[in-house]
Amino acid sequence: MDGFVYRIACNTYARYIEKEKRHEKILVEYIGQRIIEIQEHNKRDDSNLTILAEEINYLNKTHRAVVKMYYYERLKVAEIAKTMNISERNVYFHLEKAKIELREGVITSMSNKRESKSIKFAGMVYHGLAGSGGEEIDNYMSHQLPQNILYSAYHKAKTCSEIARDLKIPYDYVKTDLERLEDYDLIDRVGEDKYLTNVLIYEPNEQVLNRKHQIYTIYAKIVCEQYIPLIFKAMKNYDKDKIYTPKNDFNFLMWSVVSYACGFKLACNDGTNPLQKFYKIRKDGGINIAIAWLDVGFLWDNLAYLQKVFNLSGELRGFKSDQKVSWQLNTYMDGRKSKYFDNKITDYTAIQDFIKGSLPKDDAHLDIYKRLYDKCYIISKNNQDYVNLVVLKMSDVEFKEILPEMPAELRKLSKKLDKEIYEIDKTQFPKHKHALCRAWNTDVMCSIDFRTKILELLLLDGSLKTLSKNQMMAVNTILFNDELPS
Repeated sequence: MDGFVYRIACNTYARYIEKEKRHEKILVEYIGQRIIEIQEHNKRDDSNLTILAEEINYLNKTHRAVVKMYYYERLKVAEIAKTMNISERNVYFHLEKAKIELREGVITSMSNKRESKSIKFAGMVYHGLAGSGGEEIDNYMSHQLPQNILYSAYHKAKTCSEIARDLKIPYDYVKTDLERLEDYDLIDRVGEDKYLTNVLIYEPNEQVLNRKHQIYTIYAKIVCEQYIPLIFKAMKNYDKDKIYTPKNDFNFLMWSVVSYACGFKLACNDGTNPLQKFYKIRKDGGINIAIAWLDVGFLWDNLAYLQKVFNLSGELRGFKSDQKVSWQLNTYMDGRKSKYFDNKITDYTAIQDFIKGSLPKDDAHLDIYKRLYDKCYIISKNNQDYVNLVVLKMSDVEFKEILPEMPAELRKLSKKLDKEIYEIDKTQFPKHKHALCRAWNTDVMCSIDFRTKILELLLLDGSLKTLSKNQMMAVNTILFNDELPS
């Protein structure tokens, strides 16, 4: 086998280096064997002629340069050292490293052990504070090469050459994208020459998703029995001087209150964010965790529940304007097509101005009104406009004090749920992501998927009623303000 590999290597290398030139003889030393002359007319297996060419492509710039100068240009080590401005010892070092990489690469390729692992992201979001470069990064990450680089270096740290070989992409192309990914803080340099992806990549699995959903349903039923009645009781005689719901619609109010209460009051930790230590401080000012999920190709409709629509969820906690806060939960059950991606702080400041009477209907504000009408945050009926959101004349802290505390029995069940979901979830991640997975699965009862399941059950048993089209556009949104709509 070594002799056969050797012949392929020599002949392929001669073609690869300079196709337009055909030398009658070429001098090549390969994988530690002695220097010998190889006649170019030696028999070749054309199906393997590109193997070495590909492997040389995967070498880094320095290794390729040394190989070219030593084997093809036939420069002496001292001449190479002078040309590259490095020591002769370093020239020998790079030659040996290159030979080892070429030997392993050729043998692996000839044994058909390497296959290109092309993947595609179904989506990518950030958990935490977004930075200023969001749109630019999103546009860049819509391309498959950076996605595949991130996935290649996800399960373990790899060099640029290893990633190039894994993807069957020339080293220089991979290097360019690696530098950009590193600049965007989506991949970390580990040691001198290896890279490790710092994006949390979900690999959806039918069995895992179905099992999690089964567990969510069991625990959500318990929450509906033990905690939800307490919320309804606390809000039964709500103070209309401090709480506004459009047309005094109690059902519309409770959709938002239940979602909000379960998101904050079902938390068992001490108020600290367990994900904080995993946040990446990015160069564009963002402080967050980047999350992506693979397009795995299975039919979502085969699941026992509609996980595909659950994936449209998201939560806005804390758009602030003059110390006033807005909150919104997005699920498949509302009518917002663009979900949290279309949330703008100007929407809420405009509502505040409308409530104060300082948003005149003139040409200067036509676009603002159009957007508020389109989002159904303001409804026009009989030539009268009214706010179609829940507005509270209190701080978010004051509102949380009104909401009932979590029963002791539920606190025990919450920790049990966290552990169960973590044990299932961690099977989707490499070991170096398990700590993040555990932190992510803290207070699962507050998670968006779990709260969505609660809303489903409450709608099913009649505790919550179906919303109108206009209400669905603005449901699960709360504006904390210093005055209520008139």
